[in-house]
Amino acid sequence: MCQAAIDLKEAVKKDSTILYEAGYCDGLVQGVSYMRVLTDAVCFREGITPGQRIRVVIKYLNDHPAELDEEGAYLVAKAMHQAFPCPENK
Repeated sequence: MCQAAIDLKEAVKKDSTILYEAGYCDGLVQGVSYMRVLTDAVCFREGITPGQRIRVVIKYLNDHPAELDEEGAYLVAKAMHQAFPCPENK
């Protein structure tokens, strides 16, 4: 689903299935990104775009295929935490 989001953003493919999958992934990544519970676990640098966040999730999922049976929001949160950890003193 996240690859579909990137495909759409880069205008590679356009059909109703791709649009649905892109919207689902983008919404999930955006929702997890803004969850208050993650404020101490994830610290985005200024200027990080939604597309960059989606690419982080895709990389994490590709690098951790054994985790693909876990809940989507949990996987997104893990990917974000790994890529954008907060400094220790925050």
